[in-house]
Formats: sequence, structure tokens, C-alpha cells
Amino acid sequence: MHKGNSVNELEQSSPPPSNRMERRRARTRQSLLDAGMLAIGELGIDRLTISSITERADVALGSFYNHFDNREDFLLTLSQQAITDWVVDIRRLRGSDFDNSSDRICVALVVLVRRSIHEPLWARFWTESLGRNLFETTRELLEVLERIVCEGRDASLFRVDEPSAVASMLLGIAHQCLLHIAAQDEPAADVLERTFAGAVLRLLGVDDAQIKATVDRAIATTGYFEL
Repeated sequence: MHKGNSVNELEQSSPPPSNRMERRRARTRQSLLDAGMLAIGELGIDRLTISSITERADVALGSFYNHFDNREDFLLTLSQQAITDWVVDIRRLRGSDFDNSSDRICVALVVLVRRSIHEPLWARFWTESLGRNLFETTRELLEVLERIVCEGRDASLFRVDEPSAVASMLLGIAHQCLLHIAAQDEPAADVLERTFAGAVLRLLGVDDAQIKATVDRAIATTGYFEL
């Protein structure tokens, strides 16, 4: 079976294909992934089939198996690509001043809101996958969140007793954020950023006096950021 990377490795780009055949193969693989995202947006994950992917990618059914072992392998790869998009967006802001755990979580949520509004299909995919805890990548994301929560607690930024439970609740808040965006005709990014970032910080036990300053700093940090 196709082996995926861990969340910590997702931001690392693969070397570009070195010859025409490899480039054509890479294009076909990406067209299948793009078609899968489109199919999920139209049908949902439960109704996704291999034929629905290949039809939208306009490739032969057999081409699918040149790149993926089966439907589950495809979905795992697609989940890795989706989270890579999120991680890469956050890493593009690495030079900004958000070194502590509180700022990092807020910035991640702000980027999530903006990408979800900008790319509804990406948001639809994560709405479904987070709601089901479908993929190994999602479980790895929980581990990353738990590690950040522990770092914040050790630095006396957060007041939490059960980091693993809090990490699950953070992912739940992200899921609710995506659902809320999907339900709005014209979602207001600034309102959503403040609402959900504030909810996250309260869950982490951050003092009310610090919440507004932290959210303001996260939004200012990403104020110039465009997808």
C-alpha cells in the first residue's frame, strides 16, 4: 500500500519530476487528486467511487491504479494533500512574530478560516473527514495539537488538565468552524476569526484580558496574507 508521510513531514516538497514521462505521470496523479476533491464536493465522501474520480479527471479507470492501490489509499493521499495546503500556508508566515503556542494556534485557525472561505471544496473535504475521524492523518494532527497544548501548559500559557481531551475538542471547534462557513452565503472572515479563535483560547484557559490581544495579534500577523 502507498505509504503516507507524517504530518511533520507534509510541508516538505517532493523534488520536481526530472523527465517528460515523470512529469506526465505527476500531472495525471494531480488531476486525479483534484478530481477527487471535486467529486467529494459534489457527492460527499460516502458516495465517492473510483469511477467518479476517473470520469472527472478524464482518464481511463486503469490509470487510477497506476497511482493508488484503492479508494482508501487515494483518500489518505488526498487528506495528506489537504493538510499540506494548510501547513504550507502557516509556514509562509514563519518569519512573523508568533513564537508561543497561543499565537501559533490562533494563526492556524485564522488561516483555516481564510482558506475555507477561499476554497469551498477544500473546506467540504475537511468538514466531512474531521466529522468522521476517517484518516490516519487526522489522528496525527491530533497528536500535533496535543503537543502544542502541552508546550503551552508547560510555559504557563494554558490551564488544562487533559491535553489529549483538549486536543480533540480543538479539532471539534475547527470542525464547527468549517460547518459554520459552509452554512453561510457570504461568511464574514473577520467575525469568524474572532469568534472561533476566542472560543479556542477560552477552552485553553487563557485569561479574558489576554484573549483579545492574542486574537488581534494573530489577525494582524496574517493581515497581509492572501492565498
